Amino acid sequence: MHLKGNWLEETGFMTGQPVQVSIEHGLLIIRLVENS
Repeated sequence: MHLKGNWLEETGFMTGQPVQVSIEHGLLIIRLVENS
């Protein structure tokens, strides 16, 4: 999935960062994968 836009950087997502995508109650949820 490719997402683009300045709004992504404004919310803390940077190009190339791994994300977790899930669907819950009809919502598409995109979360950053934090390094442990």
